Amino acid sequence: MGKIKSLFVVICLILVGGFSISGCACLDNTDGFLCDPHFKKYQDKKDELESWYLRGKIDYAEYKRKRDDLDAQYDHEVDEREKSMDFFAPSDQMEDFQGI
Repeated sequence: MGKIKSLFVVICLILVGGFSISGCACLDNTDGFLCDPHFKKYQDKKDELESWYLRGKIDYAEYKRKRDDLDAQYDHEVDEREKSMDFFAPSDQMEDFQGI
């Protein structure tokens, strides 16, 4: 049981350190203290695309196609990040954290 707690503490320290080093602390973010830069970039692109559609710069078919492409690209990035996190905590060890 002590090893699980130690592993949990190490993972938390790695995450906090990673957020600090990568500059993910968003002091101007009113929704929370930490933000996800990948999601922010995705959301900004999605907002811009929606704005183009609402201003009549693109039609609905093009808006939907580009939105679907953007969603697929973001999903791919999320999958890649989750795979890289498996390096730190392989899925067989993650079962220990299911009840936390």
